[in-house]
Amino acid sequence: MIWRVEVKQKDGILDTQGKSIARDIADLGFGAFQVRVVSVFLLEGNISRDEVKRIGDELLIDPIVEQYSFDLKLPLQSATHHVVEIAFHPGVMDPVEASTIKGIRDLGVTGITAVRTARQYHIYGKLTSQQLGSIISRVLMNKLIQHVVPDPSHVPATLGMTGHPKPKFDVVIVDLIGANGKTLAEISRRGQLYLNLDEMRVVQNHFKKEKRNPTDVELETIAQTWSEHCRHKTFRGTIRYREGKNARPGWSAAFLRPPSPRPL
Repeated sequence: MIWRVEVKQKDGILDTQGKSIARDIADLGFGAFQVRVVSVFLLEGNISRDEVKRIGDELLIDPIVEQYSFDLKLPLQSATHHVVEIAFHPGVMDPVEASTIKGIRDLGVTGITAVRTARQYHIYGKLTSQQLGSIISRVLMNKLIQHVVPDPSHVPATLGMTGHPKPKFDVVIVDLIGANGKTLAEISRRGQLYLNLDEMRVVQNHFKKEKRNPTDVELETIAQTWSEHCRHKTFRGTIRYREGKNARPGWSAAFLRPPSPRPL
């Protein structure tokens, strides 16, 4: 069974998240709006109504400033009240889900099997559909990892991946072993690896020893771990430090050169 629990600020308590979002909307030039934020938890498992109440009371809310409900009611919308619910795409990790499951089990509720979260936004003010779409895409949602829930009142039969097409994954083998210098440079450029020729040759020699060509994922992983961002190749360069009568007080000459790539 799946229970839907909605958590929101009590009436009269400042909704700081809503106020922040209202400022972001104002920055878009759409005027001043009031926004309220509701946190949504979908709890799946063999759990009773009393256990859901305990989860809400002891885990999901701060009872001083928040309240919760798990009796589903359709959000009322009008020309001046817009309701938008945002959830993560299937397969996208939400750390809140894992911590919520752990918290529920720590309460002694062992029947929980899965948790999904979402955010519901109530925007009060007159907006056109085009303006609302702009607010959703520019303020409320990251379209790479999130989507708008088309019907928040619909509770799915399961929180698993059922009903979603299995993503297609093709293994791409890169012909690296027999590549010459020009081809190695082209592989780096075309794959946006940003590895220089010396680095590409180190990678090539490694896979020659392995007696196989790498996949594109393996090459990308190596490129990431050898990148300036991860490895700081410039800062790891050799530093020559000179001190003495001929050096200025408090000053030294430092010469940097990128280090040679390490063997894999």
